[in-house]
Amino acid sequence: MFQKPKEPGLKALYMRGHINGKLISRILVDDGAIVNLIPYSLFKKLGGKDKQLIKMNMMVSSLGGGDPISARAVASMELTTGSKTLAITFFVSEVQGNFNLILGRDWIHANQCVPST
Repeated sequence: MFQKPKEPGLKALYMRGHINGKLISRILVDDGAIVNLIPYSLFKKLGGKDKQLIKMNMMVSSLGGGDPISARAVASMELTTGSKTLAITFFVSEVQGNFNLILGRDWIHANQCVPST
């Protein structure tokens, strides 16, 4: 499921999965993240409707060491990685980065994973 980096050194752990049957690449597994995060733009591209969102007003800090960001809502979506499908709660935010999703400790523990780059 995971490929060993070709270059030596520490690299971010990215993987692929599916939501609503659509392939999602550049899923960042971050053992330092407490929450799972999905950009609002990707949520909409996956067919998400605003009425599915549970509105909230919360700040998520230390995303890549930057300024805190505002999470506009939470949404539950089924994520398939390999042969395993789990309902995941994502914080939805207007965020951009080198990732499409961030999977944090909640997902790591639910899958009994030990992430390693």
